[in-house]
Amino acid sequence: MNRVVLFGCPRMGTTLLQHQLSRILELPNLIEPFNSHELAFNPRMPDGSKRLALNNPYEWVKTQTGIMKLLATDLYWIDFEKLLNAARYDMIVVTKRRDITACAVSLHYCELTVKYHYKEKQNWTSLPKWDVPKVFVDNWIAMYKRFISALTLLDNYNIPYYTVWYEDYLSGNPQTIGNHTFTVDPRNLYTISAEIPYRDVCTSFYEVEERLMRELPSL
Repeated sequence: MNRVVLFGCPRMGTTLLQHQLSRILELPNLIEPFNSHELAFNPRMPDGSKRLALNNPYEWVKTQTGIMKLLATDLYWIDFEKLLNAARYDMIVVTKRRDITACAVSLHYCELTVKYHYKEKQNWTSLPKWDVPKVFVDNWIAMYKRFISALTLLDNYNIPYYTVWYEDYLSGNPQTIGNHTFTVDPRNLYTISAEIPYRDVCTSFYEVEERLMRELPSL
């Protein structure tokens, strides 16, 4: 096995799972290769490869081995079906999250603070309250619909994939992917959760929740 794609939305545990799968499968990580910001700060990726990943991703994936992280945000400009046909992945792993409201609200908070991962537990008792603007929710819904469309494509073509639920994985429940059964690695820095009580500190949490339940299908 040389080529794996890990697909999900932001704040669904893809970073943690990618690092753990990299050790289990003994494959290198291709961290968000279609994210221009990530590429700019990736010293291990040659400039020529960066340009090819952005300018001709469907040719670039044919030359790569490892675990590639693909986010639903990439589907604004990446054709999912075309990418699958070009890469011919040996394995597809999908992350999902039951509480999509917390998924959306936590992403907004990350973008506000420009902080996506934590190296130590945080104290949120004095955290100021904030709300999520409508334009952010609009964009998040559009992204999530692309995520659902990609999963529908996999199902319609009977393309097999493994599913890892964020809540189960972070709770320490065993996960099975291929011939490997594992639990979340407590030594990984990415296991540290912000543990923000979003329902309490986000003033528009229930408003966002109501809209997502109304406009989005359940997984």
